[in-house]
Amino acid sequence: MILDRLRPHAPALAVALLAFAMAAAVAATPQLLFDQGSFAAEQRARRPGYHGIRLVRDDIDRNIYAQRGEFAVKPGARPYREVTSEYPELATYFFALPYLVTRSVATYRIVFSVLMAAAMGGLAFVVADLARRLGRSPARALLLLLPGTLYFGINRFDALPALLSVGAASALLGRRTALAHVLLAAAFLTKAYAVLYLPLFLAVSVRDGGRRRAARDLAIFVGVIAVASAQLALWAGVDAVLAPFRYQLGRQENPESLYHYIAAGLALAARPWLKGIFLGLQAAPAALAIVGARDGDRAILRWMTAITIAFVVFSRFQSPQWVVWITPLAAVAASGPLELALVVALDVLAYVYFPLGYDIAGAKSPALATIIGILTGLRLVLAATMVMRREKER
Repeated sequence: MILDRLRPHAPALAVALLAFAMAAAVAATPQLLFDQGSFAAEQRARRPGYHGIRLVRDDIDRNIYAQRGEFAVKPGARPYREVTSEYPELATYFFALPYLVTRSVATYRIVFSVLMAAAMGGLAFVVADLARRLGRSPARALLLLLPGTLYFGINRFDALPALLSVGAASALLGRRTALAHVLLAAAFLTKAYAVLYLPLFLAVSVRDGGRRRAARDLAIFVGVIAVASAQLALWAGVDAVLAPFRYQLGRQENPESLYHYIAAGLALAARPWLKGIFLGLQAAPAALAIVGARDGDRAILRWMTAITIAFVVFSRFQSPQWVVWITPLAAVAASGPLELALVVALDVLAYVYFPLGYDIAGAKSPALATIIGILTGLRLVLAATMVMRREKER
């Protein structure tokens, strides 16, 4: 009886269990592997900066999260004032949660990864439900166990905005548009890229309930953000509300971004134009996606995938963990073996990019640039197929 009830949820349960197993492995495994022996000696002969491979565990970002959440344990401290943070409000509050049970940074990292394993499990259940609703196999949730998503899902916090964004999509397709916009606002307050889904969400509200419903849903979205921002402003000041967004908008490129490679070949005078072009390319799919609301529910997920890929590819600062935003949407949106193969390849390549390529070849190596170039090209191919191929609804 119990097994019969659990069977439809088996893929999501498998993801949840393996996510917790990954969290345990991260806690039990040294950060640097292959840092001794003949392999390490060979790598150091090629590149003196080689120190080992963060094959399972990476502490850097979790240590940063521990610093950003310290306002919870410092008397009189406020986020963005006495304790700086470059992350939006809900993310910064989330970083404080492990301090409810520990003051040790080492234990903080363990608790944080356990929380992220829970987020990965929740994400798997939402992905499986979305897949079932759209006539896909709920086994698509198993794609969350691909190496890029699993690695970064546990070592970073990106599974949280992904869960909120995919949860918002699930509510939207379930015709609960008010809840969808609440969750979308929460996603934005966790990671700002989620705001790019708003035009598509409002177009669905218009489709399902007319302009009055869309106006209500927009008011809900703005209202959630306004209430959260007012709370933070009363506590830490108006500057605290704007600080993370000001930081991200002013962020410079890193050597792993497409922007960096193109800008390196241009004169300095041309760079402001290039910034504008890249910002436009990041936003363009979000503006075009309003047509997707007319093409059915599957098209909505396909447009959300394209929007996410465009934001990632055309960002001036590239982060490998953003694969966690892409794979859950693409896992449901993909149609046919070719698109599914692209989803798998992109996730695997994200892990090859980091930690493998980054730690073995080095941050500025031609080998890493080649890996990132292939990854970027295939992401653009997947985004193009998501937009150009129209799938018939059931």
